[in-house]
Amino acid sequence: MPADVSVLEDVNQLAGKIGYVPGWLDDRELVALVSACNVFLTLSTAEGFCLAALEAQTCGFPVVLPDVPQLKEVYGDSALYAKREGTWYSGLGGFYVTSSVEDAVEKLVLLYEDAGFRKEMQARSLAKAKRYSWDESAAKIIKILESVAGRR
Repeated sequence: MPADVSVLEDVNQLAGKIGYVPGWLDDRELVALVSACNVFLTLSTAEGFCLAALEAQTCGFPVVLPDVPQLKEVYGDSALYAKREGTWYSGLGGFYVTSSVEDAVEKLVLLYEDAGFRKEMQARSLAKAKRYSWDESAAKIIKILESVAGRR
């Protein structure tokens, strides 16, 4: 949870319009939450690909993500990125990038206030999401498995 949740609540009268979801959501909870949103934001760096952001993009939502190389590689200019603020040591040997909550809120405000920019980011999200398909992914995996099986 952000150190100061009021940062999320007091900016430009967005109180009640921004929610923080701790923990995990099952598929039904995720669909319900995403369908009630206009923008998707996560500052978590625990996921490599951040599938939830791609799912949000399939709904046409602009996304705000942490500024980490693997997400920039996947999402490119179809997302906005919150500035890096530092690192966090997990205690288990892993270091994670931390993002600026204030910068993330500035990106949300920009998307909230600038309808033209929001529409542009929605279009970029939809275009990026079209590049990914479960059917194509499954076909590629089957092809690889058949290729490997044929070598034995």
